[in-house]
Amino acid sequence: MKTPERFEDFRFLRSVVEVRFPRAHKYWDGSGQTIEAIEQRLPGLTCEKLEEAGFRFSAKEATGLSSVSVLKT
Repeated sequence: MKTPERFEDFRFLRSVVEVRFPRAHKYWDGSGQTIEAIEQRLPGLTCEKLEEAGFRFSAKEATGLSSVSVLKT
C-alpha cells in the first residue's frame, strides 16, 4: 500500500457530526418530560445535568433557591 504524500492522496472514510442545543432534554423519553414539567411549573429552575443520583437543577436568585436535586427512587 502506497503511503500518502499529499492531502489529495488521502481517502475520506467517515465523519462524525455533533450537534448541541439547549433544552435537548425535551426530546428524551419520560425523564425529559419530567424535567420539562418541572421547568414549566418552576420557571426559575434550569436542568444542568444528569447525575448518578438524579437530575441537578440550577436556580435563579429570584427564586430564593441555589440548586435543586431530583433524586431517582
